[in-house]
Amino acid sequence: MPKRCKGIFLNEEERAEIKTMLDEDYKYYSQTILARCRILLALDRSTGYNRTRQEVADIARVSLATVTKVAKLYNECGLTSAITLNRNPNSDIASLKVDSATELLVITLGCSQVPQGRSRWSLRLLKDKLYLDHKTELGTSTINRILKSNDIKPHLLKCWCVPPDASGDFVAAMERVIEVYLRPYDKDYPVFCIDEKPLQKLGDKSDIMNCSHTQNSKFHAFKLYPRNKE
Repeated sequence: MPKRCKGIFLNEEERAEIKTMLDEDYKYYSQTILARCRILLALDRSTGYNRTRQEVADIARVSLATVTKVAKLYNECGLTSAITLNRNPNSDIASLKVDSATELLVITLGCSQVPQGRSRWSLRLLKDKLYLDHKTELGTSTINRILKSNDIKPHLLKCWCVPPDASGDFVAAMERVIEVYLRPYDKDYPVFCIDEKPLQKLGDKSDIMNCSHTQNSKFHAFKLYPRNKE
C-alpha cells in the first residue's frame, strides 16, 4: 500500500501566501522554495485531497525524501520554516548570496555616471569600484547576473552612429530618416516601419529556351521546375 505523509491542513492565509509566491516572477524565489510551495499545496488536506507521497513527489517533481522533509518542517515549525532556506552562515553558498541592499548598490552604480577617462562601465570596473568605494567584494559573474536579471546594460550606448566614410548625401538621407522616427505620435497620421524581407516567386516558371544540338532539353526543363507554395 502506498505510504502517506502526516496530514497538512493549510488555512486560508497560508494558502493565499503560497499561491502568491507561485504567481510571482521566478527571479524572486529559488527553484527549491517554489518546489516546497508546490509540495505544501499538494499535501494540503483541507481541500479534500489525501494524496500519497509518490503522488505529491510526481506533482512537485521532487524525491520522496524531500516530500517527507517539507511535511515535517511544516508540522513542527510552521509555514515560515518550510518555505525558508536555513543555510549555514559559514557555508560558501550563504556567502555568495546577495541581499537586496547589495543588489540595489550594484544597480545604482551601474546607472551612474562613468568615471572620468572611461567611455562605459565594464564588469571589472564595477567590481573594482564596489570594492574601493563601498568595501563590497563581488565577482564579475555575480554583477553580471544582477544586471541581467534587472535588464540593465551599462556597456551599451543608445545613439545614432554615422559611418566615418559616409558622404554628405548619405548623412542628409540619414537625417531625413531620423527626423521621421523622432516625429511625435499622431493617431491621424501614424508612422509604420517596414523592414526589408526577401521574397521568392513561388510557382513561377520561365519558358524553356530553344536548345542547341549539344544540350539536353530535359535538363533545362528539370532546372526550371516551379517551387512548392508554403
